[in-house]
Amino acid sequence: MRWGKLLVAEDEAAVAALLQELLEQAGHQVTLAGSGDEAITLLRDHGPFDLLITDAVMPGHYQGVDIIEFAHATAPDTAVLLISGYAEGTLDKAERYPMLTKPVPAAELLQTVSLLLSNHAAPVVRDRAS
Repeated sequence: MRWGKLLVAEDEAAVAALLQELLEQAGHQVTLAGSGDEAITLLRDHGPFDLLITDAVMPGHYQGVDIIEFAHATAPDTAVLLISGYAEGTLDKAERYPMLTKPVPAAELLQTVSLLLSNHAAPVVRDRAS
């Protein structure tokens, strides 16, 4: 599995910490955002990222799909993954993006991240020294 520079936008602190720990143990560099607004700021100021993982419903002005659209506007090759406590098909505009439903089993998350990163043609981070 190719490791990557990931932005995780998740407003539930316990879920964010769990995702961060799991992804960092797998070798990824993880930056957390606790709101949609913070995610947009991080994308603008610290991007691009190899992969954006975002909760579909976020506090603040920007929701998951808004964050994805901003990421793609600034770095079109950014891989994306929505996670949500809502069942697929219930979120407007979210159906066009890969989505996992919470609670996400660790193995499923890591497999999906690996697949998305392996399909990511132009990695942003090439080695851990970057």
